[in-house]
Amino acid sequence: WKSRTDGIDWRDGWQVNKHFTVTAGATWRHTSLDTEQNLLDEHNFAKNYNEGVSNVSAFVTMKDQYGKLTLQSTSLLNHNTKFDNEYVFADSAEYRPDDKLTIYGSVQRIYSVPTLDELYYNNYNRDSDGNWKIKGNPDLDPEEGYKWNGGIRYKASARTTLGINAFVSHINNPIVWYRDGGVWTPKNLESQNKDGLQLTVDHQFSPKYGLSASYAWTKTDTTYGNGIDPAYTDEVSPHTFKTALTYKDSRWANNILFTA
Repeated sequence: WKSRTDGIDWRDGWQVNKHFTVTAGATWRHTSLDTEQNLLDEHNFAKNYNEGVSNVSAFVTMKDQYGKLTLQSTSLLNHNTKFDNEYVFADSAEYRPDDKLTIYGSVQRIYSVPTLDELYYNNYNRDSDGNWKIKGNPDLDPEEGYKWNGGIRYKASARTTLGINAFVSHINNPIVWYRDGGVWTPKNLESQNKDGLQLTVDHQFSPKYGLSASYAWTKTDTTYGNGIDPAYTDEVSPHTFKTALTYKDSRWANNILFTA
């Protein structure tokens, strides 16, 4: 089971005036699967699983500053050869009443197509009962929804910045790997809501060395739909800790990241 992705990215930006900038770009990706090894297997189902998909997207981002208020808006048009066309947007605002305090918020439309592994993966090994162990689902629908978030950053000192961020999301057709009749397979559940809180601390030890630490709490509420046993999803990563040690000079930017 081999997966290969080729792509091209282009991005450019223009400073229209002192307070207004425009950024535009385009992305092309082609992902293909190769299952030729399975032709040696007696079941010979590889003939149905040589699959490929292309994805093209183009976006424009406009950023405008009105005194202490900065507004940013992104519009993106996406074309996928298996799931047609889709429009996605993200809007954000940031207000800085002084040099220490920043208040911000954003709204984003979520649109995520299934991966080829989720659609077509096929593990031809069987368990003791003769069942497939892992099998993709070619009838999956894309995930769609919205995410809102807002927060405050406060510069406590010349070297330390504190932050708090709250977020809420609602997704229809969330894709979840699910054990059904002894087989692990991805399914579209009915909906999934997430809300949570994140606390962050950034500290600069010196002009070159810094530390960033965060804790996030996430509550997940899933509506499974008819005939699906409610399991596996609601307790995934309710607590997340991240710590990063960073180094930066005129030529290098490095970091070591720990996540739990």
